[in-house]
Amino acid sequence: MVQLTILIITLVFVSDVWGYLDPGTGSYFFQILIGVLAGIGFSLKLFWKKIITFITSNSKRNCSDEKPE
Repeated sequence: MVQLTILIITLVFVSDVWGYLDPGTGSYFFQILIGVLAGIGFSLKLFWKKIITFITSNSKRNCSDEKPE
């Protein structure tokens, strides 16, 4: 309860904040984006066969569950 009260007081009584973003900040965010995309690509490559097997087994199971009329 105390943390919630402190949070509310902090959000209600916000003062002006002055900050500076240097030119390297954009480069840093770009590096983070490249790292995230590379990580996602590596994960997909690593588990690609498992993902495809999971998708095809579910579609085959759904097709076999349907009864032709």
